[in-house]
Amino acid sequence: MAAWEKHTKGIGSKLMLKMGYQQGMGLGKLGEGRLEPVEVTVLPSGVSLDKAFEIKKKRKIKKAKKKVDTTEPEIDLNVFEFINSKLVADSKQNEAQSSKQDISKANNKGLNVKMLHTHNKIKDEEKKNAKLKESLIRNKNAAKTTLDCIREKIAESDRVLKELKKSESDILNEKISRKRKSDIF
Repeated sequence: MAAWEKHTKGIGSKLMLKMGYQQGMGLGKLGEGRLEPVEVTVLPSGVSLDKAFEIKKKRKIKKAKKKVDTTEPEIDLNVFEFINSKLVADSKQNEAQSSKQDISKANNKGLNVKMLHTHNKIKDEEKKNAKLKESLIRNKNAAKTTLDCIREKIAESDRVLKELKKSESDILNEKISRKRKSDIF
């Protein structure tokens, strides 16, 4: 389920997951479909498509003329990326702060459960990472923006893998330190 669906029922994602969809992959039997959703374009009502696109083209030209004067970098985020970035950033901060405390407070059974969950997350993330790398190779002749998007997802997946492996290492170190303490007494 996508991070932005955390507070909803997420029925769409659940149905797609049951049908074999893997997040970060394109649709279709081989995952070769589009990675990004189709952009919505709102057109003025009561106007033909030709007229609407002429109006849109004129607006773009006016904006381009105004932008020549400004040199601020533009961040291109769609709504879903914005929501995900906000939700993920907040949850990552909370996870990082509570992770160390949870490990030290957990009993041995709790540590084993955390270790198992972390190990499963690592395996899932490694599979996702491998699929993304396959997608990058498969789409090597695609548009630059598509390739950049896939590379960003690979970088994010690598970062998540690194964090998960660090968490696994922390849990293992806690287990070892507890074992040493129990051997002393």
